[in-house]
Amino acid sequence: MRQPRNEDGMALVMALGILLVLTILGAVIATYTTAGQRTASRSSAGVSAYSLAEAGINNAMSVLAKPKSALDASLLPMRDTQYDSGHVTWGGTLNGSTWSITSTGYMGNPAGGSRPVTRQISVKVKVRPSLMQPTSNPAWNYIIATRTSTPKGCDQSLNNSVNIQSPMYVVGNLCLNTPSQISGGPLQVKGSMTLDVNTNAGSSGAPINEVHVKNGCSYKTGAYVSPCTPTQKVWATVADANPIDLTLPTADYASWYVNSAPGPRQACSTQSGTVPVFDNDTAWNNSVGSVFNLTPSSSDYSCIVRSGSTIVGQLSWDHTAKTLTILGTVFIDGSATVNYGYQNVPITYTGTGTIYFGGTFLIKNTLFCATLNAANDACDFPHWEPNNRFLVIVANGSGGQVPVGDSIQLVSSSFEGGLFATNAIELDTHSQTEGPMIGGTVVMDNTVYANTWPLITVPVGMPGTIIVDAPPDAPGDYSG
Repeated sequence: MRQPRNEDGMALVMALGILLVLTILGAVIATYTTAGQRTASRSSAGVSAYSLAEAGINNAMSVLAKPKSALDASLLPMRDTQYDSGHVTWGGTLNGSTWSITSTGYMGNPAGGSRPVTRQISVKVKVRPSLMQPTSNPAWNYIIATRTSTPKGCDQSLNNSVNIQSPMYVVGNLCLNTPSQISGGPLQVKGSMTLDVNTNAGSSGAPINEVHVKNGCSYKTGAYVSPCTPTQKVWATVADANPIDLTLPTADYASWYVNSAPGPRQACSTQSGTVPVFDNDTAWNNSVGSVFNLTPSSSDYSCIVRSGSTIVGQLSWDHTAKTLTILGTVFIDGSATVNYGYQNVPITYTGTGTIYFGGTFLIKNTLFCATLNAANDACDFPHWEPNNRFLVIVANGSGGQVPVGDSIQLVSSSFEGGLFATNAIELDTHSQTEGPMIGGTVVMDNTVYANTWPLITVPVGMPGTIIVDAPPDAPGDYSG
């Protein structure tokens, strides 16, 4: 009978094998645990770096909010801010009216390497100038004719019962043709003034406050005399040859083509009815061929632009209330008219703003008022408050719906507001305006009355306005 083998050695081998397996398992567990700890540490460092990047964005927004205007391109140079846990670099560049802000947070590498853990955030911030700005240019308190060197010597002419009742500034020569008069001042003429029979500037019983004509006055082809005197039919409390120098406003059509709201680059957030076609291509070139009636007699429309919940631009018409609502700066790369169709039924506008036209602008057979008189049948010129309701029209074109050489024309109409024309402004046939006018020349004919009003604040889009108040919007277009 065989004897069983001695298996004492086998037990030792098995014990060693189990020990080896347990050792390997322990090493694997330790390795995974260490890797998990490193991953958790790096993830935590990433979260902290992102928090630092957010802090950099907040720092940038704080800088933009401090001045009255965030349109200073030097406000956000790249800089570094240190914190106990790490540091962040942040800064931005201004393109037009939009800031591109980048912020990068840095945390020490928990693995001990030389490369830190970083997280980057980029945002866009739109700067929107306040809709009303302080008056910065006294030119807008005048009717201004900028033309010079016109053949036959008359750069600005007053014809056929025209009565200028406001401050007037003529860069070239001024001619008063029978019968016309100037009954308001100051009058500033950088050239000469010629007066025909039955014309006058002021009167013996109501002299103009100031007349400043550089090259003297002539009455009925007489010699030029400086300073002007009653012999030349000029009566003034102060008369001399020293007109002031004004900085003439210029219209930045290209900028407002991009930055208007609504306009070619900013569509309506909400709209109803038939709104204007703002553009037909991607360039400022008077591309819209049709003429848009801003005030149709039988239909409404509305175009509103919002930033978040805030209305930043609006052009709306309510034909029942007969009211146009304007807010902000609007750009239509074409022409428009205000033609309600009922000459004896006044219409109104409310709000403050500027409308730019790549083409021309015509008001015809319409009383277009900021305020109505007590009888509700005419504009209330004596009581208009332009700091609360003020529409400025800026037009660049010539011809088409208006005479060649004109950018703006009023025919048998009234208007309370401002007019700026690259070419001429023409007032015809019993038209009446109140508000500043600036054009190459201001053509006035057939019983026209023109007045201006001292301005304290003006719409932001008004040519020549220096933007003082321009706060930033909340950041958007996040990436990172």
